[in-house]
Amino acid sequence: MAQVKLALVSVSDKTGLVEFVRGLHEMGVEFISTGGTKKTIAEAGIPVTDISEYTGFPEMMNGRVKTLHPKVHGGLLALRDNPEHMAVAAKIHAVENGRDIRRYTLLAFGGAGALHASAVARQLGMRTVFIPTAPGLLCSMGALLAVPTMEYTRTKVLAVSEVAEIGKTFVDLQAQAVGWLAHEKVPKEARQLRYSVDMRYVGQNHELTVILPAVKITAKGLAQAAKFTWERSARETLRIYEETVARARR
Repeated sequence: MAQVKLALVSVSDKTGLVEFVRGLHEMGVEFISTGGTKKTIAEAGIPVTDISEYTGFPEMMNGRVKTLHPKVHGGLLALRDNPEHMAVAAKIHAVENGRDIRRYTLLAFGGAGALHASAVARQLGMRTVFIPTAPGLLCSMGALLAVPTMEYTRTKVLAVSEVAEIGKTFVDLQAQAVGWLAHEKVPKEARQLRYSVDMRYVGQNHELTVILPAVKITAKGLAQAAKFTWERSARETLRIYEETVARARR
């Protein structure tokens, strides 16, 4: 079963809400919420992102319209057996991450993945589809054969200058990760730790994941890593745009 990393929580009855959310938070789940629900979660000291910050659109009509946004309902209403729906979702994900999806190979897996793979690939302009042996069992096989991996996250809204707090957070997360690796009996020589932060400019609607070289960071090092990531993403996005315009002019 895939690990849940992000949850949208919005309820009218707040009974048991804090206990429920705190339990998920301890499992590494991050939260998006609305109005009074967000206030209750935040007052309990649990990190939470406002729905308006996630969608980039403010609440309307005294809070009656909050989650009615494509970024929320797209995931709920998309038909998985409709190639066009899946292609649109894939395109949005690729563009937000500065990737040209046409350059990749489409991997088909799951019970019906192989049935729709060719149609989805055509919609995306992808030339290669890879269908493994027994695609319906790929996830189960992966769970059995994959190297043990765990992600530990902490939601904090901080400025680049607050490197001391960022470093302290990484130290806490590293202790959790090392403890888990020891519990899983992973040999020390086989252990790998990777550190990253999700960053964005003030007022920007989405983040880019910035990989950091080590747990000990400086404001200058963090800024340089962010600059490299943003520039790489911008170059890729510009290249995709220029290729699209060139094809449209032919």
